[in-house]
Amino acid sequence: MRTVLVGFAASILSLHVSVGQIKVLEVKGDVRVRHDVQQAWLPVRTGDVLKPNDSMKSGKRSGTTVLTEGKKRVTLPENVVIDLSDLRMLTREELLLKLAMEKVRTLPQEQNDEPAIPEATVLHGTEKVPSYVAHPGDELGNLQLNGTRVLYNTGFYATCALKAKEVFRLYPGLLKKMEFRLMVASALEKESLRGEAITEYASLLNEGLSPSERETVQIRMARLKEKSD
Repeated sequence: MRTVLVGFAASILSLHVSVGQIKVLEVKGDVRVRHDVQQAWLPVRTGDVLKPNDSMKSGKRSGTTVLTEGKKRVTLPENVVIDLSDLRMLTREELLLKLAMEKVRTLPQEQNDEPAIPEATVLHGTEKVPSYVAHPGDELGNLQLNGTRVLYNTGFYATCALKAKEVFRLYPGLLKKMEFRLMVASALEKESLRGEAITEYASLLNEGLSPSERETVQIRMARLKEKSD
């Protein structure tokens, strides 16, 4: 059932994917692009025209500025991986459907004759999470999380929240990076999804927050609850 739901929702959302182009305005240092599903990362040059299915990666002391189809300038700093398909606005309906899809993906896989066994990537918002400790396998996930910060700072709040949730699912160890989980809740808040934002904030209260982070969460939750009354 889970696979059917994800496939059905994906087929609907595929109708809304932008077919526009992204132009590279400036390149500094080592910036690379991966076209569609190819594995190779190729050098990016000023003037290159990329497609939404491409991904970009910037190295240390590197960066680039691109112009989206909507004529929005987006600057990628160093140590970032970003999918160019995320440089777009989503409708409220698209966002809600994609959030539902992501939630379904975190559910245990169904077994024919055996009890369902939770996957390693299931999110447990109420568990204690200690401070983040770097793990070699988390390198790509860290670069992608850096990309979500770019999305947030340039106003792509919907795709920021969705991408971060996807990264957390694929790299559970990164759930310990509280600043990005706070960013997800804030992004949902900025998309006027108050209920979803409150849920995100509430899940953080059981985590290893610093005193200032806990105070921030409590203030934001109180503000959202006041707006809901």
